[in-house]
Amino acid sequence: MTNNKTRSLRFRELVTLILQADGLPVIRKPEFKRLSEALRHELESGDVQGIPGWLINTRNEMKRDLSGALDEAQLDAGRDNKLKSAVVWCRPGRGTGEAYVVMTLDTFSTALLQELEHQQ
Repeated sequence: MTNNKTRSLRFRELVTLILQADGLPVIRKPEFKRLSEALRHELESGDVQGIPGWLINTRNEMKRDLSGALDEAQLDAGRDNKLKSAVVWCRPGRGTGEAYVVMTLDTFSTALLQELEHQQ
């Protein structure tokens, strides 16, 4: 496994652990060593799973292709019939809890409106 792959998997794990510590019922996307193992499971897309309606990917890359990563997340969300998508980006020199979350303004607005409706 390459250093980039190891670093990305570790970041995904840390994001999942932080969200779990905050009380969210999330799990990290399972990693399979063999294709036959993956084929036996019905997998949804997304690096962090468990929040209905959301597709969440993680990125720990030096080159920040925000648009490309968000486009990928939106395509995966569409395939999984999820209405919202976001990408959690590692923030260099900061702890995982200070990572960036990237989403479209439409997604952000929808999430805020749902939050307001829930409070009333």
